[in-house]
Amino acid sequence: MTPAGSLDTEALIVGGGPAGASAAITLAAAGLAVTVVDAGRRSTGDAVVLSPPALGELDTLGVTGLLSLIPIRHGRFLIRDRATVAATPDAAAGVTERAALLDALLDVAAGHGAHLVNGTVTAIRTGNHGAVGTLTCPGDTVTITARTAVVATGRAPSELGLPHHDDRPGGAAITRRFHHPRRDDHFDVHLPITDLAGSTLLPAYGWVHPDPAGGIRIGLGIVDDRATGLIEDVFDGFVARVTGGSDAMPRGTRITGDLRHGFAPHRCGEGAVLLAGDTAGLVNPFTGEGISYALESGRLAAEAITAANREQEPAGAAEHYTRILAGRYVGQFEASRHAIRRYHLAWRTLDATAGDDTPFVVKARQAMLLPSGLRRRSPVQRHPRIDPIKPMLLACDEILLATVRDTWPFLARLVTSGEGVLGTEVRPARLMLHAARVGGRPVDCPTVAAAIELGVLAAVTGLSVRSTSPPAPDGIHWGNNVAILAADFLLARGAALVARSTTDLSWAFADWLEDLAAVRGETARGYADPHAFYERLFEFPCRIGGALGGSGVRHGRALREFGARFGRVIGHAEDGAALDGRPTRLESSVDTLIGTGVSAIERWWSAIRPGAAWPGVAQLDPGARRDLLAHGRARYREARQLALDALAPLPPCGARESLAGLVTVAAPASYASPGPSVRRE
Repeated sequence: MTPAGSLDTEALIVGGGPAGASAAITLAAAGLAVTVVDAGRRSTGDAVVLSPPALGELDTLGVTGLLSLIPIRHGRFLIRDRATVAATPDAAAGVTERAALLDALLDVAAGHGAHLVNGTVTAIRTGNHGAVGTLTCPGDTVTITARTAVVATGRAPSELGLPHHDDRPGGAAITRRFHHPRRDDHFDVHLPITDLAGSTLLPAYGWVHPDPAGGIRIGLGIVDDRATGLIEDVFDGFVARVTGGSDAMPRGTRITGDLRHGFAPHRCGEGAVLLAGDTAGLVNPFTGEGISYALESGRLAAEAITAANREQEPAGAAEHYTRILAGRYVGQFEASRHAIRRYHLAWRTLDATAGDDTPFVVKARQAMLLPSGLRRRSPVQRHPRIDPIKPMLLACDEILLATVRDTWPFLARLVTSGEGVLGTEVRPARLMLHAARVGGRPVDCPTVAAAIELGVLAAVTGLSVRSTSPPAPDGIHWGNNVAILAADFLLARGAALVARSTTDLSWAFADWLEDLAAVRGETARGYADPHAFYERLFEFPCRIGGALGGSGVRHGRALREFGARFGRVIGHAEDGAALDGRPTRLESSVDTLIGTGVSAIERWWSAIRPGAAWPGVAQLDPGARRDLLAHGRARYREARQLALDALAPLPPCGARESLAGLVTVAAPASYASPGPSVRRE
């Protein structure tokens, strides 16, 4: 429709792309009067890859059934074409035409009652009673007013006269369709990309996927506006490389566009105007993923507006929205020119650790590359009871986020995944908080819990420092250096949190960290029981929790014993899962667990094959693997019973039940079975 005179609406959506349409559908479905201003959608022949999170959002919006998708069953992240650093069916799910996606989204919005206006908003601001915009339509210019507006044009906010800061990093992308014999169900992301000479790493990534119109689509993005002048030549070189020098015939024209990075939540809502999608800088700087963030941020903006209207405080939508964004999007997006230097560091580390599956490297890689970031892949079963410590765990995560976000934003996704570095059920903070309940004294200690989480992450990060890791071509051990820097940073921040919260614990915290380092050195050299690392990791949280909760000497001793034995449960569970080919909490293979000195599998082998040298996991015959798994399962069950026995001196209470429940759910599904209960003294 084309307006005449002036327009007034409850919610104004500027831009009919994925973010704007998502907001329009959500608002219109909630019963608000919604106006979407869009300049019209031309069929450009472009195609988009939809990740599982994007398809999940589209399904919620009722759009998925309207799309024709080419299925993508394998997503691969390739480092310089020489190694697959992550292969997961979750990296991509389908490809569709961009114009078809936008048509479907706006058709659903119109079906819910949203009014579509063919035009362009050239300026927008917050007025006395909401948002005021200047709307240019064919042959007319009118004023449009709304209680709240969502700007999702994909362009810089300054183009509409909104406050804008010049320190947002930007870049450019280019894509084209090619006739090529490859037409499969793979989506490949190549990173980083080198310059034409092949000697200098660029802050860039490339992608290849099937195209709905036939053949393949190849694209390239550069995340540094200082290097975007190279994009045409770098793209040509990338095309030649991924097609193997074959006669890939170009089809259609090259499609180019700007990339907007540098998301900063506090800039996404001011007055009556909210920013969403690319306009908010929500583009993954390592893969170019932006559709899922656009759809989700549009929905979140709409939900914030709906909640504010329900409370009859429309002005509160911006505050609510920015607060949600600050917690939802952590670590991948930065709002300063310093981000470019950090991105360079991240790319160099990814390049140097292509074949590395040590815990910190794998988890950092997932956090940076996968659309959903960290995900718990280990098939553990959750404890069904209502969690009485959940408020303190949430407070712990808030403290973790505030502690690391500004200095090491990439670490923020590791410490605030909602699961901790070892998974939801076995978070050391969870053990500490449950142990604090044993004494019956009310304890408010999320800061200490956060410090312990940082200490554990630092210890796990230290497992990625390897004396045998090869240096990069420039002679620098990028993986080792980053792991050491990250571990030092985490240790320093953890110690500062303890000192700020409970100075009496500072020495105990320092002794724990020193003990962890000593045991790590002994296990790496084969001088100590490999599972001693896990013992130390979990003993301290239980001991400190008991002390903070006033549990007394006898119960404190029982909690300390439980923590150590619980650590052995985790060690045996990790070994069993790795040997069985299942995901582990540390995300590492058998060879890596053995190489880092935290696996008892070689000892298992000595027990079932006395005098025989460990042949390596690749050389195990099915019978030997079966015998090893049976021995490991027996050791796990023994360790589990010892952990439960350690709880016997504790008084019957909810805390003891919770700790016993953690023992039950600590194992992968392959080990899960009805087990014994806590024995009473």
